[in-house]
This record gives sequence, C-alpha cells and structure tokens, in this order.
Amino acid sequence: MSWFRENLVQWNCFRDKSVPDPPTAVLLHGILGCRKNWGSFARRLAQEFPMWQFLLVDLRCHGDSASIKKNGPNTVASAALDVLKLVLTPRVLVGHSFGGKVALSMVEQAAKPLARPVRVWVLDATPGKFVLVEMVKITLVSSKQEIVDALVREDFL
Repeated sequence: MSWFRENLVQWNCFRDKSVPDPPTAVLLHGILGCRKNWGSFARRLAQEFPMWQFLLVDLRCHGDSASIKKNGPNTVASAALDVLKLVLTPRVLVGHSFGGKVALSMVEQAAKPLARPVRVWVLDATPGKFVLVEMVKITLVSSKQEIVDALVREDFL
C-alpha cells in the first residue's frame, strides 16, 4: 500500500509491483466543470478498454480542488503543471474546451518528450454538435456515443 498526498491530490493504491502499470488516459474538464463531468463518459471508455485506467482530474480552482491553496498564478500553464506533477506518463490526454488547452499546454511544457507516445484529443461543443479535434483533424459528431465510437474507430488507444 502507498499513500500519496500533495497539494491537489490524495489516493490509496494497492498493487503488485511486478505487474506493469496500465496505460493511462487523463480526462480534463472545461472551465465551468469538474472531474465529475467525465463520469459517464469515462465509464463508457472503461467498458470499451478494460485494460486502461482513466484519471479524472479536478483542475485548480474547480471541484474538490477549489478550497486548496495554490502556488503561483491560476493560468492554463499552472493547471497543466499541476497535472504533469500528478501523472508523468499519460498515454492519452482528453480535454474539453479549457481542459483541451490544459492538455496542449502539458505537451508543450514537458521538459522532454513524454515517456510514452501521447495522443491529445480536444473536445469542444457548438450548438447541437460536438467538435472532436485530434491535433489537426476535426470531426463533427452529434452525441457522446458518436464520440466514443469515433475514438474506437480512430484507434484512440
């Protein structure tokens, strides 16, 4: 068992160190959201990809992290650094709106290329449609299920 507590995170972990860490997808919420916004979406992804772990993060000043004192300015870059301190080797970053900016900032701030290949998906919304951006590829979809289907079809993981 290990116990980890830092400014913005706490959890318990029981694991067999002889088994490699599962690949990790980090999901980052929008500016007015919190990690709970990703709950049903993460459950769908976990059903499609049971060997993966999905980390839902409350960015600084949001959700459960809102009452924790933060160092430095509350910027996209500082939120990205918070998440980088939390998880150093994400395989996939998924961000909605503001969370997408945080994900892109994480890639930009990494002192060296991240240890594993990283895919970055930025989701945004327009009236009646969702916009799914994977770096330079843009796909319009009409529902959350279509997003999951697109992630599966495009070899998300």
